[in-house]
Amino acid sequence: MPCDLHIDHLPGDDFGRVSLLMDGRRVLLNFVPEEAQEIADLLRRREAEQQDTT
Repeated sequence: MPCDLHIDHLPGDDFGRVSLLMDGRRVLLNFVPEEAQEIADLLRRREAEQQDTT
């Protein structure tokens, strides 16, 4: 299943939000902005690995 993922960061907010769609539901995960980018990159790598094995 393709990963619908993006990062939100509101001005003045201390957190970055990794927003992803899982099983038809939107999930928001809060991280400091640097970690949010790392998490998003990890999720995209895992998705690419899964597509390579199918």
